[in-house]
Amino acid sequence: MTIALAVLLVLGVVAAVSIWAASDRDDSVVQVQEVTVPEVAQRPVQEVVDELSALGLEPVEIPQPDPRVPEGLVISSDPIAGKRLPVGSEINLMVSTGAPILSVPNVMGMSPADARVALEEAGFQVVPENEVRPSTAEDQDKVVDTDPAPGAQVPSDRPVRLTVGSGPEQLQVPGVVGQSVDSARATIEGAGFRVETSRVDGTAPEGEVVDQSTPAGQTQLKGATITLQVSAGNRFLMPNLVGDTVPEALAELERAGWRGGRAQLVELPQNDPDLSRVGQIFSQQPPVGEAGVNDQVVVRVIRFGLVPGPG
Repeated sequence: MTIALAVLLVLGVVAAVSIWAASDRDDSVVQVQEVTVPEVAQRPVQEVVDELSALGLEPVEIPQPDPRVPEGLVISSDPIAGKRLPVGSEINLMVSTGAPILSVPNVMGMSPADARVALEEAGFQVVPENEVRPSTAEDQDKVVDTDPAPGAQVPSDRPVRLTVGSGPEQLQVPGVVGQSVDSARATIEGAGFRVETSRVDGTAPEGEVVDQSTPAGQTQLKGATITLQVSAGNRFLMPNLVGDTVPEALAELERAGWRGGRAQLVELPQNDPDLSRVGQIFSQQPPVGEAGVNDQVVVRVIRFGLVPGPG
């Protein structure tokens, strides 16, 4: 079978070669061999060069970009296939270098439709589906990025993908009430927001967040400012001191968070004929409820008296 193939190949080459006669200036007959140019398109260049050289032709490779013919394959020949050439003639081979290298145009800020037209006119294909990502309000429904990037030098057969702005991103606000202001700031900023603080009177420990401008779980624009109200720690819940002795009242005030000393507990007398109540607090100021941690506390203390005092 191998011998048969070899015979066929030789016969093919012979069939492509012909001899014709011509006269020179001395009217002598000169024999000229001719060969038929074979089909070379879409074939590997080395394969074509070997075949043409075997026919006695001298192939000349001419590189040429082509978006349809892969790199390294022959695009066409000059003369074209089927033409006859004298042996020893040159034949030009247009060899594909692949898709031409083009610069990606800048379509930032365009509508997707206009950007697609501009890219296709520049010689590129565009991926049918656009990417979407959050953007400023001004860039909503506009091209905010391309892949490859604007100005990139890439083959024209590399598809370009558009990224279109979807508008400002809405994020969920975390809850930070009860946290220290430093911890709350880190949490809010880590979620994508800015933070402002406002110091307010409060019974919570100093530096503790007692309220936030956007409640936990609600959405807000990314980068929006969340205001945190931070306790100054300057208020406490005044207990009921009525019926206590002065030492008991002092201890209870300290436990409640009052920062005043013994000198700020003012005692006023209150007459009462009931001996069993002597030494007890009859009334207090401030009353039960919120009070300043450094406020003066005034108490009326019962002493024995036949005529009840003011109160």
